[in-house]
Amino acid sequence: MPDHGDIYKAPDQKDESKGKGVFVDFTTQQARTRVLRNVIGFGVVVAVLLGLASWLVYLQEKKDALPDSTEFPFQQNLYSLSGASTNAPVIVSPSVTPFTSVPRTDEIKQSRRELDPQKLSEAMAEMRIANGYVSSREWGKAEIHLKEALKILPDIGEAERMLGLVYTQKGSFDQAIAVLEKSIAEYPFNEDAYNNLAAAYMHKGRMDKAEDLLYTALSIQPNYILAQLNLGLLYLATARYQSAAEYLELSVDRVPLNSAVRNNLAVALLRIGRYEDAREHLRKVIEIEPETAATYFNVAITYVLENRFEEGMEWIRKGSEYCSPALFQLFVSDSDFGVLREHPEFKNLMNAMYPELPLPPPPGG
Repeated sequence: MPDHGDIYKAPDQKDESKGKGVFVDFTTQQARTRVLRNVIGFGVVVAVLLGLASWLVYLQEKKDALPDSTEFPFQQNLYSLSGASTNAPVIVSPSVTPFTSVPRTDEIKQSRRELDPQKLSEAMAEMRIANGYVSSREWGKAEIHLKEALKILPDIGEAERMLGLVYTQKGSFDQAIAVLEKSIAEYPFNEDAYNNLAAAYMHKGRMDKAEDLLYTALSIQPNYILAQLNLGLLYLATARYQSAAEYLELSVDRVPLNSAVRNNLAVALLRIGRYEDAREHLRKVIEIEPETAATYFNVAITYVLENRFEEGMEWIRKGSEYCSPALFQLFVSDSDFGVLREHPEFKNLMNAMYPELPLPPPPGG
């Protein structure tokens, strides 16, 4: 008969035959195996955590490298219908000033050969001094210290890229191209070098070469905003307005408060007949920079090209409040306002506001 135990035994009484803990007697070899397994598991966990931390640091560095939401490195006069953020007149044959980037100077990647620590320290010091002069746009002084850094340690990629930038800003485009092409040959996976080299070629009018370089930069870093911007400007300058709009729309999404980028996007949209979309961006430019006269005249042009002359005249009046008589004359001399020249209201406005100025000549006159 099966033994069911004594059901009458008091609860606090212990059954010596049951309820004991389970103990396993390991051999020495089994104990060593278990310890080794635990150590390996811990090491894997640590490695994963370190890898994740490194990736987060990398992402933060890439984020920090992006330009500010309202300014880009060395932004100058960009192509626009009536000027981006300056009081320049309408540009018929645009001169593109592309965006360039400043190489980082907080670290120098070691090449395949060992670097002398003392020379490395001296070269880094020269580069930091040069970086300060780059920030203050003292290109000549920056050039001196970058050359000194390369004299101490030849073939420093960061110093070469910065020197190429300096030459571009000085207008020494052939020298910039020579330095940056040498840098790319030695360090072929740096998107900044391709972007800055493209900028030099754009200044030289070599748009085909610049386009290839910008696409190479994007193949290295697909979300590289400076290359996207420069492609937009390149296509705008070469009258490929659909492509220009596509890249400038990408850029506006990244830097929504940059008025120059929005203005240039509006120009591209206007040229492909998307007048209302162009006006939407121009109105946002006015919200950012309400006293920039050129933007009001650009809005006026969108209406004039749709033969909505009354609305166009309204925006011309608004723009006239923010510019001098001479500048007003330059703005309304744009060929896109040609159909307005014989409009009675336009003549009345010119006579009423600036009677001392002659009317703009008719198109082709």
